[in-house]
Amino acid sequence: MFPSQQPNYSNSIRHDLIVQCHDDGLMGAGVNPTASTSNERPTPFRVHQEEPNIGVINVRKYVHREIERQRRQEMANLCGSLRTLLPPQYTMKGTRSMPDLMQQSANYIKDMQKSIQQLKTRRDKLIIRNGPNSDNITSRENLPNDCVRVNPCPGGVEILINTSFDEGQGFPLSRILKELRQTGLDVVSCVSTRANQRSLHRIQSEARRAYSVEDLAALQERLSQLPIL
Repeated sequence: MFPSQQPNYSNSIRHDLIVQCHDDGLMGAGVNPTASTSNERPTPFRVHQEEPNIGVINVRKYVHREIERQRRQEMANLCGSLRTLLPPQYTMKGTRSMPDLMQQSANYIKDMQKSIQQLKTRRDKLIIRNGPNSDNITSRENLPNDCVRVNPCPGGVEILINTSFDEGQGFPLSRILKELRQTGLDVVSCVSTRANQRSLHRIQSEARRAYSVEDLAALQERLSQLPIL
């Protein structure tokens, strides 16, 4: 009686091993063995993602703060450079904040535009007074005898001199160049011509600061009063 039951027992063991191997294969493939074998798709196992590293977050915060610090430093340097370009009367009214500095810079630009317009009006009047053949204020032949004129030009000041050709008369060019250096003007070029017993000089200079209409008038007055050697 006992030998007849042994084959059934071995068959049961073999069936259990096959089922276990099949389940292990499904587990290795990431499939839930308990899922239905019908048309439902197998449910994959969810892999938990690791949280962001705290060190990476701290590095990003540090980089952001460093970029912001450099940006503020560059803005401070630019504002400092802009402050040095403005005349003192535009920076003595408590222009400590950046908006105040921007406002004073805008006011300075408007005042300079107004001054340039006034100078253009004066130029046009001089052209009309000197005759219809005058092309511009820099026309040497229309300058009166023994005169010095100071005009603004991009980035500096232009000086026009019409003086006598005879030695010992007229304006001394060397004294004028020396006066310009002492005033803070860097001479860039000096072109001299002679015509009709007259010496005509055109001096281009770079200004270290902005010159108002009053400054140009005062400079012209000083140059006109230089003594003749």
